[in-house]
Amino acid sequence: IPSAGWLNGLTPVPRSPHYLLVADCVAGSLLRLDTRTGSVKTVISDPLFAPVPEPGSNLLLGINGVHALGGWLYFTNTNQGLYGRIAITHDGLAVGTPAEVIARGLNGSTFDDFALRRDGVAFLATGLGGPNGIEKINAAGKGRMVASWEYGSPDISQPVSAVFGRTKRDQGILYFATAG
Repeated sequence: IPSAGWLNGLTPVPRSPHYLLVADCVAGSLLRLDTRTGSVKTVISDPLFAPVPEPGSNLLLGINGVHALGGWLYFTNTNQGLYGRIAITHDGLAVGTPAEVIARGLNGSTFDDFALRRDGVAFLATGLGGPNGIEKINAAGKGRMVASWEYGSPDISQPVSAVFGRTKRDQGILYFATAG
């Protein structure tokens, strides 16, 4: 997608899996890719998607991880340190209501990607500028750190993504990737 700034998150639209919603974290927008035709268009922009530069940093990371569940698109915004959602139609378009914040990072943590259970509980990778770990947030926005490490730890450093296993044996196991 040549016109994109920095593609970061991607999720299929649940009832229209030929559409993929793709986060452009520099533009602060959501693109929809039609896998049948190859067409791409910006479908949602919202202030909660926008990258807000951190003082003393040129790193622009707005909307980051994205996952669609039911009639919602759940997302993180790294620079704004938030986890939110926005209502979407069955074909991945905005319903017309603004995005809402579900939670902000604990103790100044920022969110990268995340895994989303079917019951709406999210497990978010945290790291930049705050505690390194996995933060669990329920559908009501209540969060707690379920695993954490010192920043720069030689064992595990800066989780960036999380996913549940895909087979019957490991579907309840949370895997995560790190930047270090």
